[in-house]
Amino acid sequence: MIAQHVDHRIPLIKLVQYGLLKLSKFDFRVLLLFNAAMATAGALALAGAARLHRGSAHWGDLVIPLTVLNFGFGLYLWSFSAQFSLCIALSFLFLYLFIKSQTARSTPFLIAAMVALWACALCGMNGAIVATVIAAALLVFGLRQRAWKTQFAMVAGPALVLAMNAAIFLTWQPSGTTLAAQQTDLATRMLSWGRHLVESSFILDGWLQGYWRPILCALLFVAALVRALVYLVPALRRGDADMAKVAIYATLLAYAMLFVSIVLGRSRSSEWSPGLEMHYGYLVVALVPLSWIIVTESGKKSLARWALAAVLLVAYGHAFRWGAIYRFHDVRDNNVPYTNATLAIGSQEAPEALAKRKISSYFFVDTPDTQDTVAQGIAKLRRVGGPLYKAQPAESN
Repeated sequence: MIAQHVDHRIPLIKLVQYGLLKLSKFDFRVLLLFNAAMATAGALALAGAARLHRGSAHWGDLVIPLTVLNFGFGLYLWSFSAQFSLCIALSFLFLYLFIKSQTARSTPFLIAAMVALWACALCGMNGAIVATVIAAALLVFGLRQRAWKTQFAMVAGPALVLAMNAAIFLTWQPSGTTLAAQQTDLATRMLSWGRHLVESSFILDGWLQGYWRPILCALLFVAALVRALVYLVPALRRGDADMAKVAIYATLLAYAMLFVSIVLGRSRSSEWSPGLEMHYGYLVVALVPLSWIIVTESGKKSLARWALAAVLLVAYGHAFRWGAIYRFHDVRDNNVPYTNATLAIGSQEAPEALAKRKISSYFFVDTPDTQDTVAQGIAKLRRVGGPLYKAQPAESN
């Protein structure tokens, strides 16, 4: 359960997914529903955090579901995307609970926020990076303001998260993919990853030609980062920061750090290729709504804010439409072959022969090793799975 999975330790995700699969008799569609449910819960939590932080809702907050719930993301296609969706959802839940704890002066909400942050750290290296940055910021500002005198959890919570993450980082072992890093033309690959990852919140719409998308995202990110740093640096020096602001700014900085780590790490082992937005892009999709919340946090009505909201909603509304169209066609075109592949598991055909014949429906790599792994999985599903995987008895003469 706690063993490293490729580059990640994901005990929480393994536990949740195994429980859901057992309850559903290993119908893997339940994991896609879980991904969608977590993404929806995360979007609602971030919208609630925006309302609490700003003091009111804004119609521009529709950018939150338009980005976080875009149907182009892999969480609607790949059940194991929980590694991405759960990390995002838990960090957004932490943010809502933490801001709520500060506005309501509630210790139970503060403890719940720390539990969410702790759970986020157990969502692989992605969650560990995000949780580390947030916890470090809270601990530094909490100690600076002697928060232990009034809210002990403000210091104890982040300290426990950092201690756990230290153990995760110190025991980390690089996977084969990480060890296979390439040194040639690294700068070009890094620039390519950075450029495409910046606009990954547009998903399919980002594949179209035009540099306005990365420019729009970069300007929004920079504006939010500048606003955050302009507040945090003097506040740390004075020791009188609003901890709700610290939390939302730290969350933005955390996803910026995750962005950098993805570019530095993955560009060393592979070229960027269209489609990676669906997976790695979801890990940094939070930058868009977080930046929007920060640049509009004053609550003042202005023409500039109205114009920004209009631009974001038109741009991401168009991207959401393309994502929905793509997902509709993907489900329609693959429904029959995937249904047949599922029913074939419940046939009399030998697992080895079935894995070789339909490997493209079961896995995206076709090698003798993957065929053998898939064959073993088919045998296990026939043994422990539900009616989907049970062979029908042969008809008697």
